[in-house]
Amino acid sequence: MEDKKYSFEYEEDTCPDYSYIYKGVSYPSIESIIAEQFNFCGCGDNSIALDYIYDKLKGQKEFMSNTSGPNSKVAYETREKLYHSEGEKYFFLYWLETVGLAEHGSSVNGCWLTEKGKNFLNDWELYKTENKDL
Repeated sequence: MEDKKYSFEYEEDTCPDYSYIYKGVSYPSIESIIAEQFNFCGCGDNSIALDYIYDKLKGQKEFMSNTSGPNSKVAYETREKLYHSEGEKYFFLYWLETVGLAEHGSSVNGCWLTEKGKNFLNDWELYKTENKDL
């Protein structure tokens, strides 16, 4: 089985507080590099926001892989449980496209993940696996 890798290249830094260099900038953690793609400032708790994005994006991916065939009714019901309101669902689906994680054809409800969206799922899952004790 091949080791999973991040979708981005980084270097280890010698600075004790900023251990990673990505695109010429020092970051304190891989989490900070992942959050940077959404222009998160780094204060507060990025991991809570990244978990939220991950959960909803993974739900959309699973929804799109089950919308036809015998599981379609369950797929719609499961996706509806991801959101507290229609407003939250539409805001998030529109936001996914705005930040390049998804795109859609005739309806934003049927958006699919872009390469960037797939990379985010992989990167955040890998980060969480490597840092499960944090």
